[in-house]
Amino acid sequence: MDDPDDDTIRKIEYSDNDLPEDELALLDTLRGQLIAYNKLLKHTFIDIPSYTSSTFKRTITKGPNAGRQQTISLGPDNKFVVRVFNEGLKGHWKRGGRFYRGWWQQIDKEDRAKIYINDQPTLEVDFKAFHPNLLSNELGVRLDNDPYNLGELVLPDVVTTKEQQRAYVKLLVLMGINADSGKKAYQAFRNSDRKDKLGQSLTDIQLGALLDAFIDKHPQFKGVLIQGKP
Repeated sequence: MDDPDDDTIRKIEYSDNDLPEDELALLDTLRGQLIAYNKLLKHTFIDIPSYTSSTFKRTITKGPNAGRQQTISLGPDNKFVVRVFNEGLKGHWKRGGRFYRGWWQQIDKEDRAKIYINDQPTLEVDFKAFHPNLLSNELGVRLDNDPYNLGELVLPDVVTTKEQQRAYVKLLVLMGINADSGKKAYQAFRNSDRKDKLGQSLTDIQLGALLDAFIDKHPQFKGVLIQGKP
């Protein structure tokens, strides 16, 4: 999971005294979780023993900073996390709240497989279609097989293979889960990989057609993905 771009993060000043009781209670719980997790990380040795250097260099492949080289510290100075929320204060602390900034979140999948925790090797479990499955279960519907596979090509004159269409649908659905408007989701989709000229060229109408086809296949997501007007 890549760290969110600094350009997309806006720090908002707030006071606990200004929050209603239900939001304050939720915030106290979330803050307690963050403190407990960072306390656990403080006393946990996380390392890649096969690396002799304390830093790791990688080239960012997605997002506005694609192509830029990033130097990542693998030391204890770079293992504490923060929580990032969506929609600012109007989200009432209920949207987002995901942990970011641990160095293991900033490296590639192949390198994460080499991580040791307290001198013990680790195994990363890959949950297929984790986000739509989690959301669909909350909606009372269990997804079967591959939810991103639409079967037929929706834009056969533009996206010519089912594999490419699946990749686009997956990215679009993930953007749609977090976006409050179609325009924001579609723009985030186009910004995700500057090297993908085809993906960057897809219009809002074309991306909307892909998303509509996904919702037609999984109607439980209607009114849930992209909450707000396109």
